[in-house]
Amino acid sequence: MKSNKKNIKRSIKIALIVCTTIIICLLFLLLVLYLNKPENQEDQVRTQEERDEQITNIIRPKGEKERVQIYVAEFLKHIEKKEYDEAYALLYDQFKKNYFPTISSFSSYAEEKYSDLMKLEYDSIERQGNYYILTVTITNLGENEKEETQKFIVYENGLNDYTLSFQAK
Repeated sequence: MKSNKKNIKRSIKIALIVCTTIIICLLFLLLVLYLNKPENQEDQVRTQEERDEQITNIIRPKGEKERVQIYVAEFLKHIEKKEYDEAYALLYDQFKKNYFPTISSFSSYAEEKYSDLMKLEYDSIERQGNYYILTVTITNLGENEKEETQKFIVYENGLNDYTLSFQAK
């Protein structure tokens, strides 16, 4: 009888330990899922709208040359951060059609052409009608510090509303 009570108490203790362990594991799993949940799409839109407004406020007092430099820098910043879809969205439609019909073809080109860290030096800017042609010396600060001059053509529809293309090699 005595050993039976001991076995029952031991079984109850083991069951409590197992239940407590399972509850702790479930709470940990819920915490991990909560911390890794994707942002609400509404929050992303609001954040993008806020970012666009912030850029527009920065651009508003600038002259043509500085605005175009900011546009090209934004494009290249997307590439540095491997945000190829954002960079691709900035490209002029006909340019995309001719050179990069898919985002994967653009991503492959960007991966090969640019590094994760670039230094930009703006050489010259010309205006031809509604287009700006900006010549930029890009130094890839990766493993093989390579310097290359590239032309960007920017079409500005309005403040922070632009498309661009570039000299694709």
